Amino acid sequence: MGKGKDYKKNLLAVHEAVVNAVISKGGKVLSSHICFHKAEDNCACRKPKTGLLEEAFRSNYGSTREGAWMVGDGLTDIEAGASAGVRTAFIGARNCSMCQIMMEKGLNPDFWGPSLWEFAEYIIRNKKRS
Repeated sequence: MGKGKDYKKNLLAVHEAVVNAVISKGGKVLSSHICFHKAEDNCACRKPKTGLLEEAFRSNYGSTREGAWMVGDGLTDIEAGASAGVRTAFIGARNCSMCQIMMEKGLNPDFWGPSLWEFAEYIIRNKKRS
């Protein structure tokens, strides 16, 4: 994501809007972590590596992997979550090519749906059953 000041500024603005929207609707954000490195930087935090997830667990003492989700719309999101030992949610259309890639990589998201809204509904439904 290290693509320049404007990109970083825009990303931070979108990020802030998402966090504020979650909080305004009664949600809770324990912490947030963003990698601004370029792929060629070969950092530990750029997905599919798990550096940001590990940082999140260190920042939130008492949080468990069993209670955590890695939610994303890309293959690297699911790879990072699986490598970190957390549940995964893939946001996007279920299509043959993506299913094939996931299968070849041995990935099986715990949730696969078309939107973040459907994922939120899934979480709420399943929380009520617990």
